[in-house]
Amino acid sequence: MSDTNQSLEKAVDAISNGDRATAIDLLNDVMLAKSSEVIDTYKQVVAQTMYDEIMDNTTEEPEE
Repeated sequence: MSDTNQSLEKAVDAISNGDRATAIDLLNDVMLAKSSEVIDTYKQVVAQTMYDEIMDNTTEEPEE
């Protein structure tokens, strides 16, 4: 089972036990981990896009 699913299960257990603070902390951790994954993926897309643009500009033949 993934860490995210384990954290979500722990959060549900904390809610059912009335431990609101722990549930909030666990849910915040899950959201932070997910947002970090999305940002890492987006960084790769931006880097590839920027790299491709730079390579396109440098591979053009100079005009005489």
